[in-house]
This record gives sequence, structure tokens and C-alpha cells, in this order.
Amino acid sequence: PLQRLMDVVSMHAVQGGWTPPVDVCETSEAFIIRLEAAGVDKDAFDITLSDNTLTVRGERSSAHIDEPVTYVQMEIAVGCFERVIRLPTRVDGAATTAHYEDGLLEIRVPKAEERRGATVQIRIRY
Repeated sequence: PLQRLMDVVSMHAVQGGWTPPVDVCETSEAFIIRLEAAGVDKDAFDITLSDNTLTVRGERSSAHIDEPVTYVQMEIAVGCFERVIRLPTRVDGAATTAHYEDGLLEIRVPKAEERRGATVQIRIRY
């Protein structure tokens, strides 16, 4: 089962961007996707679900320092990202929810009995 879930996650690095880590879990009723994105503003996410393909896009900007600095070490990636997750079963896009807190985006995608063909925009709750 773990290998099957790992096979559904695609990484698309946007040129000059970064790739946040993702966990995909499955319960009997839903898929739970957790994306680690510390420093990304809630409004910088674009989350869509089309059929059984979830796409999460976003951007992390560099923190502005109000005085001249020379970096001794710089490891925090900035820029745009895109993660595409193809879920292995039919899902209910209309009932999908997202919550972002403490740098962790959690998306809950319920499984569906019927196939839905519409693309759904998913908003993040406060």
C-alpha cells in the first residue's frame, strides 16, 4: 500500500523553485495530504482538484532583512513550486477541505462513489 501511494505523487520543480515534501495517507473514507511549506503565506497557495488529480501550487518569498547583509550560509529555498498528486480512486472534490497552520498544509479529499468531472478550487480555512 505505501508503494502504491508513493507512485501517485509526482514532483514538478518549477524552474528556479523548490519542492516541498508531501505525505499522502489513505483511510477507508478519504485521502489526507500533508505538505510542509513553512514560510508560505496562506494566500500564496493555489489548490485545484480535477477528477482524481490534486495540484498544489505556491510561492515562498525570501524574508526581507532591513539592513545590508552578506550571507554566510543560505539554505532556505524560495520561489515557486508545484506538486501534482494523482489519487488512485475516485474522490469527492466538492467535499474536499484544506487547513494551513504552523507551516503545514493539510488537504482532506473524501473518496466518492460517483465520478465527478469538474475542476474544483479549494480554499484554505483559517
